[in-house]
Amino acid sequence: MKRLLESMTKEEIEERVVKPLEYPVKISYTSIKCEGDEHVRFVLRNTKPNPLFFLCINPSTADESKSDRTISKIMGFAGRNGHEGFVVLNLYPQRCTDPNSLPGIPNKQLIELNLRKIHDVISHFSDEKQTIVAAWGSTIVIRPWLKDCLRDIVEVLHPFSPNWKQIGEVTINGHPRHPSRAPYRFQLQKFDIENYLNQLSS
Repeated sequence: MKRLLESMTKEEIEERVVKPLEYPVKISYTSIKCEGDEHVRFVLRNTKPNPLFFLCINPSTADESKSDRTISKIMGFAGRNGHEGFVVLNLYPQRCTDPNSLPGIPNKQLIELNLRKIHDVISHFSDEKQTIVAAWGSTIVIRPWLKDCLRDIVEVLHPFSPNWKQIGEVTINGHPRHPSRAPYRFQLQKFDIENYLNQLSS
């Protein structure tokens, strides 16, 4: 390894060697608020200031007392981007560890309640423009109605003019990456939500 580095230029080393990431904020799984029950979850967040919002596909197992892989990665991304708090929302609130288990026909009452919960939580932080990370991944295509859920959520959020971000580059199919599958070296980038919705419609 030493010989390899000696034969490389400074520019080549900088391209190939990933510098250690700093941890400006370390988030612990405490002071958690979870709106829902064992079957559905509308909002999962901590009570710290300056939250980073994530819009995922559907909730898994995390609740007030325990995290899961996705939430752990979300906390990591939030902390690495200077946020003390995090808020996790979903396109559809039904809990399941495998999105392929989502129903063929969604529960319209759950969709409406999810929209109200999303409106309420973003209103709570409306004194400042919030950043929302598009984090649903490629699984949005497994059910046609998930695209409709996204459109409805974007419409609800529109009056608050959020800053939409994505983790790294989009996937090969043009979808924003899911946090659990993204390495921490990926930076948050601007996400053009309107252009994305137009592509979904085409």
